[in-house]
Amino acid sequence: MEVPFISSGALNRTHYALVRKVEASNSIQAADQALSVETESIRQHFQSHLAMSTAQSREHLIILLYCFMAMSPGFVPRDVFNFALPHAVSLAEAGRSIEEKRIGYLFCVEVMPSTHELQLMLVNTIRKDLECDIIPRICLALDNIVVSSNEDLIPAIRTRLHDLVSHTSPHVRRRALLAFRTLSRHYPEFLVEIGRRVVKRLDDSNSSVVAAALAVASQIFVSKQILPQLLDLIRLSTRSGDHSALRGAFLLLSKVPPQTLLLLTRNQKSPIHYIRSLLLSRDTNEHFLFLSCLECVDPIVWAGVSPDVPAVLEGWEVERVMQFLDSSDGLIRHKTLLILNRVDLNIVGSFYSQTIQSLPTELSTKDKNEYAIRLLEVLEVQSGEDGETYARQAKALLECLEVVPPMDYPILEVAVERILLYIREAGASFRVGCATTLLTITVEPESHLGQTMMVIVSALACELCSQVAISPPSILKGLSDRLSLLVPSVQDACLLAMMRVSIECNEVPVEIVNTVANLVETSGRHIRQRCEQFINFTSQRVVLSGIVRKARSSSVRTFILLLFTLPDFLESLHNYGIRPTTPQSLPQPVVPPSRNLTSPNKLRYKAYEAPPPPPRLRPRRASSSQRSIGSSRSDALSDSGRSLSRVSSRQSAPSSDPLSRTLTPGDLALAAGSRELELLARVPSKIDTSPSFEKSAVEELSSRMDLIAFDSPFVSDPSEARTDIDEELDFEHIWNSFDETNSSRGWYKASIDSVVRSLQRLAARRLQIIVLPEISVPDFKGPERAALMLRESEEESCLWRLRCDDPQLRSDIKRLLPDE
Repeated sequence: MEVPFISSGALNRTHYALVRKVEASNSIQAADQALSVETESIRQHFQSHLAMSTAQSREHLIILLYCFMAMSPGFVPRDVFNFALPHAVSLAEAGRSIEEKRIGYLFCVEVMPSTHELQLMLVNTIRKDLECDIIPRICLALDNIVVSSNEDLIPAIRTRLHDLVSHTSPHVRRRALLAFRTLSRHYPEFLVEIGRRVVKRLDDSNSSVVAAALAVASQIFVSKQILPQLLDLIRLSTRSGDHSALRGAFLLLSKVPPQTLLLLTRNQKSPIHYIRSLLLSRDTNEHFLFLSCLECVDPIVWAGVSPDVPAVLEGWEVERVMQFLDSSDGLIRHKTLLILNRVDLNIVGSFYSQTIQSLPTELSTKDKNEYAIRLLEVLEVQSGEDGETYARQAKALLECLEVVPPMDYPILEVAVERILLYIREAGASFRVGCATTLLTITVEPESHLGQTMMVIVSALACELCSQVAISPPSILKGLSDRLSLLVPSVQDACLLAMMRVSIECNEVPVEIVNTVANLVETSGRHIRQRCEQFINFTSQRVVLSGIVRKARSSSVRTFILLLFTLPDFLESLHNYGIRPTTPQSLPQPVVPPSRNLTSPNKLRYKAYEAPPPPPRLRPRRASSSQRSIGSSRSDALSDSGRSLSRVSSRQSAPSSDPLSRTLTPGDLALAAGSRELELLARVPSKIDTSPSFEKSAVEELSSRMDLIAFDSPFVSDPSEARTDIDEELDFEHIWNSFDETNSSRGWYKASIDSVVRSLQRLAARRLQIIVLPEISVPDFKGPERAALMLRESEEESCLWRLRCDDPQLRSDIKRLLPDE
């Protein structure tokens, strides 16, 4: 979308044209070239126009700043822009307005090297601006010091900077304090000189000045000199509600040794005393502020862990803190756990044990996920940096939550995400220790792992199999031995992990391949396909390694190990499966002839292209010899089976030559239910039995037999199509034509093949199949009408919805589709 000049915010027409040229460039090199040409043009203009107004100088410097910031690093040397530095220094010195001086300062900060000879001239300009009485010019000079400074600047502004800390303007005081902090990098003793001034600024009436004073004080050695002021600041900020100052004061207090703080507070109130009122608040933010401040002070000062130091908080206040463990806010729960763990390790341990023992026996999956998250937070605090301890405790926790038979228990997806993310964010030793512990348990035959933990183990095996001290074949065997005990969704993750681990094996053991092959006989379609992939790739290690290398997480690795590439591996595997074979691509895997994993009755065929809109069949005369085609419709529907539900008839445009394309499963389904085949199946009342008619009928029959062959071209002629077929295929119109009150639905625990076979029992009524994306729709028409919508799952079952105005027909269909 093009932006007009008046709305662009550009400085002038030259600036606007340059930005448009850069944004319209078709490559980075072209954009850099345009910026370089404009830079050279301005350089020549500076050389030819020695006398230039400050306004013109400002405009050129702004365009040069754009070129400097937008140009690719290394395209030109940095000193190419040095020709404009004298003009920038002059603009900072002689600018007529704050805007002009700001551009001069900004250009010097961004472009001028710290050792450049013009730095001395800039120092003189800064000193003059600090000594003037115009507050904007003082603030501008101080901002330049905060952003960029050098050692030569300190003697020139030292005295003036001391005075500016007590300036009447809070804007100047705040910037002066921050300027001291920046200059202390060159001269650390500089902060010691203003120690007393910083302490006074802690009592400043302006909160922004107090925040700056706290930032400076954090870099000063904290001693008894500053502690009284800190305690006063805590007391005043609590009364005034200045939470930022309160938080900053406690952060500074965290640097005070506990014994020093105890000596100071022996004769006065503890700093914790001033924040007790936050416990009574109903505001969650104030609860978090209380815990954040409490975390900054050593427990020996306030928790009563030492017999010589009494507790600051009363019993009811301690109970209130304990209630934060049940807060709905995860940050508050985490802060509370950290604080209590510092006070006494047994407090957190007892809370965890009591929660486990009091788990309700009947919990929904949502509630179990919530319990898992809260208890995992405790384990994260307890285990610290010990990955082995975390792994064992997490396994025990999931066993407590999975108390029903394994095949009936849903996966705790929230717990899986929490555990994997926590392991990912931990250190390398924690990750390896955690993965080693869980994979060691996996390879032990007598050990038990629930469904949720197997998902976690699969993710860890996929990424860390090459880093743990466990042989890859042992990991494969441990995973394969548990396949039969897993639900299909977990079997899928486990098989994917096994494919990834097989790359690390010189040869996959035969017993593992046999275990996977046996799983095919008892699994649904999706798991059968995954098993076939595993068996195919076990003999194609090079191919599988290429798939892993193409995963996104593998292509972006640097020095940091990116974990849990199971989703990326799956994506790469799918991309490999749908990519057409080319000379540059990897060869497609082929099932070895000796490993026939599919039923001999199941029709196998290569993937078809997306089918065009529904075809139209040429009308032909019916004959007695064509009855066999009508009777073969049921066989065609049954053999096509599950593949019909995956075909979309609206995904691609029709070919320019309708006679040259291949028959798709969608075409077959539409042809099988068309009115033409129904007419062919009917016996006419009068049949011409003459030899010439029989011969012509046989020839016509043989010419049309390719309609039911999967490997034959579709020979219909769209120019001779009937117009009423399109009306019949408007399923949405048909569906909406029924009364919504005459609707039924249910779950049929069998494939769509079985549904079609069951519906064929209603032989007296004509059956038409309309194939839509992911939906197979039988439509009954005639004296009685019905519409049935089916959605098939991956485990050979389907959800059905029925609309039928005829009670008898609706009852017949429902009887054929019981909830098994």
